[in-house]
Amino acid sequence: VRALVGGTSYQTNKFNRVTQARRQPGSTFKTLVYAAAFEQGMQPETVRFDEPVVIQGWSPQNYDEGFRGAVTLRTAFTHSLNTVAAEIAEEIGQQRVVDLARRFGISTPLEPVPSLALGAYEVTVWDMAQAFAVFMNEGARVQAHVIQRIENARGDVLFDMETGQPPLVYATELAHKMNGMMAGVIEDGTGTRANLPGRDVAGKTGTSQDWRDAWFVGYTADLTGAVWVGYDDFSRMPRITGGATPAEIWSDVMVVAHRGLPARELPGHDLRAIRGRNSALGRFYAGLAAEFSRTDAPTEIAEPPPASFFRRR
Repeated sequence: VRALVGGTSYQTNKFNRVTQARRQPGSTFKTLVYAAAFEQGMQPETVRFDEPVVIQGWSPQNYDEGFRGAVTLRTAFTHSLNTVAAEIAEEIGQQRVVDLARRFGISTPLEPVPSLALGAYEVTVWDMAQAFAVFMNEGARVQAHVIQRIENARGDVLFDMETGQPPLVYATELAHKMNGMMAGVIEDGTGTRANLPGRDVAGKTGTSQDWRDAWFVGYTADLTGAVWVGYDDFSRMPRITGGATPAEIWSDVMVVAHRGLPARELPGHDLRAIRGRNSALGRFYAGLAAEFSRTDAPTEIAEPPPASFFRRR
């Protein structure tokens, strides 16, 4: 860990909000839901419906309280649609999401219930940064630590953090797909304020209920960072979302942290392809959904995208 800020003043309050505070991650947790769905064979272009849904008596709502109809998982993730995340978690089984979160380094209590998909269970900033680093590391998990080595005045080694070969906890091919999914969040989704000109950036925003927590967790090919904003007493913030202050803080810090580092590519981070797929598929499914909702004579529906958009990449 290169930097850790657990509060505004250690003199006035020694509580470390990075390692000790447990807060609801909101939509940042959807990243783990989609990662688990990919392990079960779903793809970024898999289609699900953004529509009213009831799961075990619970009915999730989107942030804008509207519905888009047929959407790809890529579009649903880019625009952080709650209904689709809840649906796919129910489809694959919430226990698979819990199991993946454990593999990625989430250590706080989690239960396989429907609201898990939207970040209802509290986590730490430390754990979220460690979990997202799996994607940066192409599926390998590195144990986060702040002390690498301790020597005494004579040069004797008192402690050496031997990490060894990091274990692969997620398929590299799927990690590349998740890079592309999270690149879309920065390109034209909820995380545009986290953009770093000239560098590949991937990440996810999150906002908990009643604006009590706002998050941005993201990474480049070199560094992963997690930002949380909120009040210790869990009171409401003035409608601060993860795509606002947290994304801006993340960008400001990362600009400095990357000084002197050459820009490196994130595998799967292909914005030209992402823009093309989002545009063509979005037009097609939006037209299709609108047509099914009509009660009068049908009109022309947008031409479907070429088969190449649906091929596994």
